[in-house]
Amino acid sequence: MILIFARNSRVLAPIKNPFLCLLYSNNELYIGSRLKGLLPMTKEADIQIACNQYLDYLAKTYNFRHFHVPNEGKRSIHYHAKMKKMGLRSGCPDIIVEYPVGRILYIELKAPKGRLSDTQKLWAVQSEILGTPHYVVKGDVSECLEVVGGIIKQNIPIR
Repeated sequence: MILIFARNSRVLAPIKNPFLCLLYSNNELYIGSRLKGLLPMTKEADIQIACNQYLDYLAKTYNFRHFHVPNEGKRSIHYHAKMKKMGLRSGCPDIIVEYPVGRILYIELKAPKGRLSDTQKLWAVQSEILGTPHYVVKGDVSECLEVVGGIIKQNIPIR
């Protein structure tokens, strides 16, 4: 793990990769790398990674577990058909959080210009009908981290 020390900066959450670390400085979130320096994070995948690492950090204090369903990406037609037969559902939210007693909530992450697909909209409607909390978090990395942290603090009990 790398610890980055900089004036007016703080390490937000350690990343398990020994070459990377999240750094929050001047109201911007960066991913630190010994090889590339600090890079601003803006892609949806970067937001997903940052939120996952932040949730790992929050799970030390709050009583929950979380996971991501790898529903994105390009696949061969054969592999896509196989995954669909195995139960993969289009529109499944990015993060699923399970907490006591047998409760779950969904978090869909979107970059500032991102939009929900029709299947993601349908999932949100079905979640509302079933009474399952479903959050759509949209923004840059620091905005998403702030909102995700608020969702956890509002819904999840402390250990």
